[in-house]
Amino acid sequence: MPAETLTRPSFVGRPAKTDDFEPTEHSLAGNIGVVHGIYTHQVPLAGMTIRRARAELSERLNIAPDAIALVDGNEAGDDFVLTAGQVLNFVKDAGEKGTSPHTSSVR
Repeated sequence: MPAETLTRPSFVGRPAKTDDFEPTEHSLAGNIGVVHGIYTHQVPLAGMTIRRARAELSERLNIAPDAIALVDGNEAGDDFVLTAGQVLNFVKDAGEKGTSPHTSSVR
């Protein structure tokens, strides 16, 4: 497997901007840019569905089973087939603001 490249996120808590991704020799060879958290990897996943890619990467990248898959910035289903040069980003909401029925308001 090729060496992995680590990059800083564009915005903390938001998916990395996919328009910054430049095709490289790796992407032309069947690699997909995979972003999860603060890490970016070039992984040979071209031709795989997102379901299979998630299974391949879930333990290594600690991807939550309910993380949303974005391909080139657009939400994609588990049956979506990846092609070389695309960027696959796994995101998960960290929480919600507001009150729950179990909290009391301060008066």
